[in-house]
Amino acid sequence: MRKSVFAITLLVLSAACTRQQDDSVWAPQAVRFTAQDISARTVFSPAEEGGLSAFWKQDDTIGIWSSGSNRGNYPYVANPVGGDASRASFGMVSEDRMFVYDGTSATYCAYYPYSPSNGNEPVIRFQVPSSQLQAAAGDLSMLSGLQPFRADPVSISGDNAQVDFSFRPVLSTVHVALRMNDGETVNVPVKMVKLLSDASALSSPEVTLDLADKAARPQAAGGSGEVSLAFGTMPVLVSGTDADAYLTVLPGAHAAGLTCEVTAIDGSVAKVALPAVTFGPGNSYSRSISLALSDFVQAEPFDISASSLTVNAGEPVTFGIQGAAARINFWSGEKYHEYEYSSKDRFEYGDIYMSFLQALLSGDGRQGDCLKVKLSTDYDGSLDEDSILDATWTDMTEAFGLDTSISSSGNPTAASNYGKYKKSADVAVSDYAGGKPFRLALFWSALPDLGGRTVSWITGLKVWDSSGVLMDQEDNTFVSGKALTEYNPVVIEGASYGSDSNHCSWYGISDCATSNCFRFFSAFTLTGTAERHAYAVIDNLFTPAQTNLGHDSPLQVQSESDPTPSSWSYTFTEPGTYKVVFEASCPTLSGDKTELREFTITVQ
Repeated sequence: MRKSVFAITLLVLSAACTRQQDDSVWAPQAVRFTAQDISARTVFSPAEEGGLSAFWKQDDTIGIWSSGSNRGNYPYVANPVGGDASRASFGMVSEDRMFVYDGTSATYCAYYPYSPSNGNEPVIRFQVPSSQLQAAAGDLSMLSGLQPFRADPVSISGDNAQVDFSFRPVLSTVHVALRMNDGETVNVPVKMVKLLSDASALSSPEVTLDLADKAARPQAAGGSGEVSLAFGTMPVLVSGTDADAYLTVLPGAHAAGLTCEVTAIDGSVAKVALPAVTFGPGNSYSRSISLALSDFVQAEPFDISASSLTVNAGEPVTFGIQGAAARINFWSGEKYHEYEYSSKDRFEYGDIYMSFLQALLSGDGRQGDCLKVKLSTDYDGSLDEDSILDATWTDMTEAFGLDTSISSSGNPTAASNYGKYKKSADVAVSDYAGGKPFRLALFWSALPDLGGRTVSWITGLKVWDSSGVLMDQEDNTFVSGKALTEYNPVVIEGASYGSDSNHCSWYGISDCATSNCFRFFSAFTLTGTAERHAYAVIDNLFTPAQTNLGHDSPLQVQSESDPTPSSWSYTFTEPGTYKVVFEASCPTLSGDKTELREFTITVQ
């Protein structure tokens, strides 16, 4: 519900222009500034009976025209009358630019503020800007720079050498008193107040006024039917107290009324229809407007769209942005720029590597892929098959590039057959652990439908990181009859072995690069439970070295001091799939709100 009251007040400013009697020269005041250096500083204040009052300030500069013998447009400075600053006498700025009365009749007219560009004809030129700025609610200081004053022509003759001017404003001032309705609990910061009319111009970049014609009105060229007022410090609308805004407008009739738009901090707008009014020159119009929170409607909600979700590396993807935000961050989804790490620490872990040598031997077995290399982050290290199978394992076998060729004969414990061992790749096994501590194991199987078991011989198994070797099979000393559990890796035969007389075992190697080996082994012809399963568990818990990199950082699309762009582009240089997140801080009437927009971008 919007409520309003309406009032009109007339602004009048009086002044006297006198001359010294002994020299017939105007302007008895001493000059302190040149005309070009003196700025307009007329003071405005609320009048006791309502509306506005204007007062002269020392050295305010007016322009005076004369139709007499020394015709011209001369600057004079104000000397306010003590005790009544609405009246002033005026002094010359320089002796070569003053009026000399010689007894011949002359007519004078005046205006404020002085401008040398107005020339020697009694026509002033000024503008009524469509965008105006008020320092804070209730501040009136900007009016002196927006409101010109005129003084109607005054004629003198004979020995009457004194001119008394009566100044009046040229434009209209609209005072909008804003507040929230009684009972509203949300206070609303306001960015802008705007007046709009379809009937007459409210602002213009070029206005002229003929001072010689008392009835003349301002003539506007290229006028606009709107004028807006922004604030240096945003006023906050509350119930029970007015926030005062002042707009300077051209005189004119608005038979169909006007629209007042109040823009809140979040970009939402409350529109109020105002009744028909005629703005007269020199009048101050007051309008009280009381608003409900529901009157504020978002003109354009914040949103982001992507031009394409699939792009080629090196080609930009463009994002369209609508609505307004105070700040926008962009998380590309690339490493170190992921939204997932916007509020949690990113840790980098040192690489831990593993490699070994394997030889496959069998009479006619054809199980070239009998060995698997696996990693677990939840295996507790218990050395029994049930505990191993209860854990979750990640298969890394493919990364090791194991040779699957099988030799039909030869004992790889002898130097002459050592060449049957084939080295695996050096694999960064820590990449599969996600930064967690982990354990490693080899899984071996013999399946009855592939022509019998294939024996897997293992030597040279090693685990290391940048600091050195963490586990080395060479640290084992082979001793005949030593139990499998006394070596590392620990070889564990599964329940499938039953009463099988063929078992896994360790061996020493002579005159070779490695000194020991172990083999996964079972009976060639599988009976009973048929399948055979065995495991070699490395009896170490490996913990990657950890470095805390802190939070990831975004790219900044818009800072708090920038306007919201209508579009923004980003170029991915590497193929991949990226989770893109825009994080926007959007001011709302209940405080800042974070808006997230997510896209999955595929880069080919």
